[in-house]
Amino acid sequence: VRPEGLEGDREGNWILMDYGDALLHIFHPEMGTVEDWDGGTRIGACIEEFNYTWSRRVLGQGAVVLLITDGLDREGGEGLGTAMDRLHRSCRRLIWLNPLLRYEEFQPEAQGIRAILPHVDEFRAVHSLNSLRELAQVLTAQPTPVRRGAGATIGRSGAEAEAGGALPG
Repeated sequence: VRPEGLEGDREGNWILMDYGDALLHIFHPEMGTVEDWDGGTRIGACIEEFNYTWSRRVLGQGAVVLLITDGLDREGGEGLGTAMDRLHRSCRRLIWLNPLLRYEEFQPEAQGIRAILPHVDEFRAVHSLNSLRELAQVLTAQPTPVRRGAGATIGRSGAEAEAGGALPG
């Protein structure tokens, strides 16, 4: 499958490929270096900035958003619920990919995780090639209507959550 569009910097540090319904961003490892690695991230502030700067520009036409984070917010979830609500209302489908879901003992206890969960349509693991294959199958399958506000379950959509099998915790 060929992308509809390509962007990147001249030095080859990153490339963005547009596949119509999906974007793929690949970058050189040094581009992803984070100086304050051990203190958590400011997820709420980042999503708020994205909403303010980019959401109207890039989330039109029923976009599917892949949020890739462990949900461990440095600011204890402050402002995260509001930012997630706006992001969720700006797209057709919001899928949270969390590497912590690979652990059977995972419980949604952190404030950031609890602030994000009500605003996603699906909550999936992303930690292996198999989890990426499953994601690709989900993204290419015929989309099902998502009922907003139903909450997410692990590996399920909000609509499937209504049928049973809620998150632990």
